[in-house]
Amino acid sequence: MDTLQGHLLIAEPRLPDPNFFHTVVLLIEHTVNGATGLILNRPGNVQLSEFWQEVSDSPLERDETIFIGGPVSGPLTILHDQSEWGEQSVMDGLHLSMNRENLQALLTEEDIQMRVFSGYSGWGPGQLEREMHVGGWLTWPAKPEHIFLDPEKLYKTVCDAIGQDLLFGQTKPKHRPTDPTLN
Repeated sequence: MDTLQGHLLIAEPRLPDPNFFHTVVLLIEHTVNGATGLILNRPGNVQLSEFWQEVSDSPLERDETIFIGGPVSGPLTILHDQSEWGEQSVMDGLHLSMNRENLQALLTEEDIQMRVFSGYSGWGPGQLEREMHVGGWLTWPAKPEHIFLDPEKLYKTVCDAIGQDLLFGQTKPKHRPTDPTLN
């Protein structure tokens, strides 16, 4: 089995599960035992500073929104670009952390790229493959810039990239318009 770790799952527009309507999920693990991922374009309504007051005695100056990583409850998770505090490498330049000490270190650093998640998306053995087989998901190789892109723009940006590849991937034109609708 080829792993899709580090790939994006793009929900097919008619995917019936409301948990994944118009979502882009980064697969952080994909093995024969199943898959886990984080929804990249679903900001929650809780600020990190509010949450942190409930779990730590130390104050936190950051005011990011905590993203909803999926319908499965789980620990606070951070995707970031700092290898020294990474517990798992998801792809080149992108790491995952859940350990309290690493979270505290990351949250006190300035000038790092990170996104904070509560919950995750999970699939049992073969479940994701079956959903892909019936057309519920498209896949696309992730790039670090996808992870930190404006969540309001991510779904359209990735769908446009897939469409461009489908349209021009076989023909390899010398000049490719950035917006073919302007023709």
